[in-house]
Amino acid sequence: MLMKTEIQEFLLGYSGYNGGDIGSLDRPSIWCCGIEWGGENSTAISVQKYFESNEWKTINGFEENDEKEKNITAPYDRVLCKLLCAINSGKVEDYAEFAENQKVWIKGAKTGYFKMNLYPLWFINTDPNNWDPKLDELLTFADKGEYMRWCRRYRLPAINQLMQKHSPKLILCFGIKYEDDFNIAFSDGYKRFQCEDVGGLTVRWKRNENGTVVAVLPFPNKPTGLKSHTSIQAIGEYLRELIK
Repeated sequence: MLMKTEIQEFLLGYSGYNGGDIGSLDRPSIWCCGIEWGGENSTAISVQKYFESNEWKTINGFEENDEKEKNITAPYDRVLCKLLCAINSGKVEDYAEFAENQKVWIKGAKTGYFKMNLYPLWFINTDPNNWDPKLDELLTFADKGEYMRWCRRYRLPAINQLMQKHSPKLILCFGIKYEDDFNIAFSDGYKRFQCEDVGGLTVRWKRNENGTVVAVLPFPNKPTGLKSHTSIQAIGEYLRELIK
């Protein structure tokens, strides 16, 4: 089955992005990149609805409203903000105040923080069996493996072009098992990741030719992942030195 042009545009667009300040050459941002949205599994109905919303065509962000701490509601987001706070010379315990003052990932904020994912759809976890067979008719993929292979071939290189255009000063990538995918999306050459033991965890990092530092970190809140304040603080301070 031939993929429709508009579906291809959807898969290559800003689907899977939370948004915020993507930055520019003059004002480079810090990007935070996960694997895919979590919470529930994509279905043909939910993907069709999202596709028709056209929200994926632009870079948005959390809406600023009366709901306080919206950008740190999820456990994953709290860890990211703790790490960003440490990178910004703060203490992880002050992450909520930092997130509010910096308007992290808030739509329209120009404070230098951007949030995204490698893959455009959402699943309760990364299990390859999480796939609605009815997505075949909409997206032309018979299973999640075929969908991910297509994304590696076309979407991740498109993300790489976006990276080179905006030249973020730091890209925080979460998920060691997806190191190769992050490399396709964010590396501008064949330089290997350096590995350092920081705060009891392994930090993989490299510096691109354009100066962007790419760091691949353990996934937040896992038993052996990025979880303790001691590790988050140490890694934040380590990364801060890399981007001075």
